[in-house]
Amino acid sequence: MDHLWTPWRYAFVTGADLISGCIFCDAVKLSDEKARIVHRGTHCFVILNTYPYTNGHVMVVPYAHLDELRKLPTDAAQEMMALTQKMETVLRSSTFPTASTSA
Repeated sequence: MDHLWTPWRYAFVTGADLISGCIFCDAVKLSDEKARIVHRGTHCFVILNTYPYTNGHVMVVPYAHLDELRKLPTDAAQEMMALTQKMETVLRSSTFPTASTSA
């Protein structure tokens, strides 16, 4: 099995015990710029990864703090998928080089 190793993330990962609660619940309380939130929807928000594995790595996160997707209310699940599709469209139309745009 291959292991991803990114030494520049080490300080961030080893400081994880400094986080007081859920990183996503904490993020929505911050300013968009500080939290790296690029969109706030009704049920979900889009946030940039602090240490992305690839260019364009974003996360679509529901405001509801749940442990299983099946517990997510239908409206939130629908918005999550719509935002994911929108982000895919935005990223594919960006000027970033991509390996392939065909699915």
